[in-house]
Amino acid sequence: MRCKDCEQALTSFSSEVAIHLHYPEGYQKRHMFAFPHLSVCLNCGFVQFRLIEGQVERLRGSTPTTPIESSAA
Repeated sequence: MRCKDCEQALTSFSSEVAIHLHYPEGYQKRHMFAFPHLSVCLNCGFVQFRLIEGQVERLRGSTPTTPIESSAA
């Protein structure tokens, strides 16, 4: 795979990612751990990864507190 920003080759790394969920106050489990393989550009720092379907469903059930803006990156 190639970097979407600078077209250099991507390098794969194992990872652990804690995604902070936006559930109501008092909810006990406010984060979700994921263990994706990261594709990292060692030239510019661009990173991408994919979550599995169950994790995507869990994120859909979380209500964001801040709207996500589209970016040029």
